[in-house]
Amino acid sequence: MSDTAANYQTLKNAKNAVQRMTEIELGLQQVQQETGKILGEVIKSTNKALSELEGRLNTAAEVLDAVVDLYGAEAVRAAVAAARQARYDKGVADQQLDITNKIASNNLTEAELVTENSLVVFKELDVDGKEVQFSRVQFFVSSLQPSFREEVLGKSKGYQIKGERFAFEVAEVYTLVAHTQTPADMDVLTGQLETVSVMGNSTPVAEVSQMTSQAE
Repeated sequence: MSDTAANYQTLKNAKNAVQRMTEIELGLQQVQQETGKILGEVIKSTNKALSELEGRLNTAAEVLDAVVDLYGAEAVRAAVAAARQARYDKGVADQQLDITNKIASNNLTEAELVTENSLVVFKELDVDGKEVQFSRVQFFVSSLQPSFREEVLGKSKGYQIKGERFAFEVAEVYTLVAHTQTPADMDVLTGQLETVSVMGNSTPVAEVSQMTSQAE
């Protein structure tokens, strides 16, 4: 190949490279524009949702103020507390009935020790060891985080797992019978019923600790 031909090929390759770089740059610009458009829509939707939520909260606050004015703050607090307690009591009854039915159908059995296939009912205690208002919470052991799972395995009723502001006591233990495959196959009601009350303050159990997570 002559020098002229070689130079021509080099220039052609360079031109192609420049064109390709231009195409890539235009492509990136398009991606940025599309991304900006999507982000704009997301921000717009988020602002709209927040605005609607603020509106609902304001309406609820106005209604609450009117109810308090009409019946008095103490009566309203008592009514809210009674409604919470009623929901909790119903949740306890539902869980207990569910367990009873699972035992009757030979899917669960009462057990002495906690195993990998156990359903454990915990009772929450405050820093002084007293049972809190909404104390019942139950989980399959397989749904607990590894550190918490390791601590509870092999333990029996009455064992306490203590944190800085609370403790959980093993109150009941049930184990899947041999013919049941995995906890995931069971539709037993698990989780908190209303809230876990820590030091007198009702708090969702997820905010109290990171002891539980979704089963992998």
